[in-house]
Amino acid sequence: MKFLLAILKTTFYMLMIYMSLVVIYLAVLVLVDPAGGFWGFIVNAVSFLMNNIFSYPLKIANPDYPFFWEVNSISTATVLIFSFGNALIQSLIVVYLTKLFKRKEKAALKPE
Repeated sequence: MKFLLAILKTTFYMLMIYMSLVVIYLAVLVLVDPAGGFWGFIVNAVSFLMNNIFSYPLKIANPDYPFFWEVNSISTATVLIFSFGNALIQSLIVVYLTKLFKRKEKAALKPE
């Protein structure tokens, strides 16, 4: 039960990070004209970051899949589902590694 709660808590924090990145991304797109120059570079960099966060399961399934901002049909729900899936997988890894390191620390601290 504690393991499940740890996974859910970590998933929640990962989703909060993802959603804050989405807000930053939308703020950059709204406030800045992505026509080119320095600000265009910033917009492209943020877009590339968003693409790596949300679209890599699609890219693994189909390497020819375009960047997500080029696809008009991709819905907000799809993006949220993929971000939730990514957060869940990453939280599983984080929780597992944390438990593994705690076990190793306890074993190292035990007197022989």
